[in-house]
Amino acid sequence: ILHHTFYSKTFWNPKFRRPRVATHYDMIPEIFHESRMGINPHLSKHWYFNTVSHILSISESAKTDLNQIWPDVKTPISITHLGHPDVQHRNLERKKGHIIFVGVRSGYKDAETLLRAFAKLPENLKVKLEFIGGGEFSESEKETIDALGIRSYVSQRNVTEAELIDAYSKAHAFVFPSKYEGFGLPALEAL
Repeated sequence: ILHHTFYSKTFWNPKFRRPRVATHYDMIPEIFHESRMGINPHLSKHWYFNTVSHILSISESAKTDLNQIWPDVKTPISITHLGHPDVQHRNLERKKGHIIFVGVRSGYKDAETLLRAFAKLPENLKVKLEFIGGGEFSESEKETIDALGIRSYVSQRNVTEAELIDAYSKAHAFVFPSKYEGFGLPALEAL
């Protein structure tokens, strides 16, 4: 069996005559067209799903989306939930009033809504809001943070895998203001 985890026809070898499976993560590029930045790696996804022997979808939600958007895909689909590495968590003291957001902040991940909601909190409820990963704040994000008057509460840092585990473990709360997810791996990681 050949397992395709990406949807590029350059990876398709027509000489391979045995069963093939493809992983289906979500339909976000098809639902949120604005999330397609630059070259879209999903352009061959529909073709792949009609051509492989079996599809491995990461959630019931993702499978439902696929069936609704492309009802012509008749390839059998099995649900294969994502997992997370088995790691040893240390007993760490949580930072009181410390909230984290993990990952990319733009598009359907909707960190801007989080910033605007956070700014509306009464002063006595404001805590530290840390953005983990996703790169440094853009100029636009810095302007929004300054305009909302929350610069002293908000920070960003990139982390290693080990530091990410510590960040989850130390946080008082994890927030995930995504507009849409096929599965939502950060929520699983936070658990």
